[in-house]
Amino acid sequence: MNDDYGITRTGILKDQEYEGSRIRIGSHGRDTDRRGVIDSTAEDAGNTPTTTLRKGLCMAQLTATDKWVPYDSGGSGGAETFAAVLGDEVNMLNGALDGVTVLDQHVGCLIQHGVLIGPRCIGLDDDARASEIGQKILFRGPNPS
Repeated sequence: MNDDYGITRTGILKDQEYEGSRIRIGSHGRDTDRRGVIDSTAEDAGNTPTTTLRKGLCMAQLTATDKWVPYDSGGSGGAETFAAVLGDEVNMLNGALDGVTVLDQHVGCLIQHGVLIGPRCIGLDDDARASEIGQKILFRGPNPS
């Protein structure tokens, strides 16, 4: 039996693992989630407001600062190399006293290993799947359209 994402259900996984906004199937790899700092320049171009980074956003790590930004296959400075999937929504305005100043944000859920639902991974493309980290994640289903 296939679900909405073309994933064959084998009876091993519980139905609730596919519901809602979940991007991870099961708990495999959860113990390897990374912590990091998202660069204050990070924006989610497909979201309104762009200062809120959506759960499931593909991320990259800048080589000069080791800070995280959204993955951009046409980028540079490390942004072009897929390195993780954001496991939680992040508001880049958190902690801003004036409510408009974008700040670096500390996060505790950068997913680099496990089984994820491909269509829920924002910005996932064939290059990301083929990358070193992409090979450590099993993306079930197609890339997002």
